[in-house]
Amino acid sequence: METNRHTLPDNADDLIRELYQEKVGIKSCVDMNHPVRDLANKLAVPTWKISRRAIHLGVSVKNKKEPNWSTKELEILERNARFVPETIQRKLKESGYNRSITGIVLKRKRMRLPKNLNGQPINTLKLCFGVDAKVIARWVKKGYLKAEKRDSNRTAAQGGDMYYIKDKWVRDFIINYVDIIDFRKLDKHWCVDLLAGGRNGTGPSDEQ
Repeated sequence: METNRHTLPDNADDLIRELYQEKVGIKSCVDMNHPVRDLANKLAVPTWKISRRAIHLGVSVKNKKEPNWSTKELEILERNARFVPETIQRKLKESGYNRSITGIVLKRKRMRLPKNLNGQPINTLKLCFGVDAKVIARWVKKGYLKAEKRDSNRTAAQGGDMYYIKDKWVRDFIINYVDIIDFRKLDKHWCVDLLAGGRNGTGPSDEQ
């Protein structure tokens, strides 16, 4: 849900999908057309708003296909999947590979990353503990809960998530700081599985 003043209308997603499937691509560049800018003007939002939403929707540019990913690139992607796409792009470039942000987002989604990693961001972990994201962030800042920076300055309240927290660190936190946890709010199925070292301790159950 959009929360800032550049709010997209309800039909924006359909318009963006249609735009990228039919108008955006190599031909538009050659013809000096600016379909993204035109749609942004029509919706009264910045062009970056359209581009960012397109990335979120997973729509790719027409007539533009990136080469297949090499084994080395996939290793770099999986190792750094918890970071924001811009950071992954930089790490790939450091190893001599050039990938677009859209390509990285799409490939990460197809590989079901970072869901396959042994950890999660604050926005997911808050559901497991049944608390606000600010509570989790406070535990991290006080040193109770270990976390790893994701190279993003956007907080959970801003729609981003600065931290990535491994399951092992969550287990250590639960064991060492029992007194500050409200177990009435905790997702009990997730907690038992996590403490038992299970494979399903990556998010809250559907039960209330």
